[in-house]
Amino acid sequence: MVPSGHVGATRSEETIDELRRILYLHIGRRFPVETAASAR
Repeated sequence: MVPSGHVGATRSEETIDELRRILYLHIGRRFPVETAASAR
């Protein structure tokens, strides 16, 4: 779960990373360790 409002959720790097993680999990691949939020 990512703390974010409904409107700003798509602007949050943390939210985008979480969505990517879920999609990678869905297709059976490991999510890359280096992400937009962790690169800051």
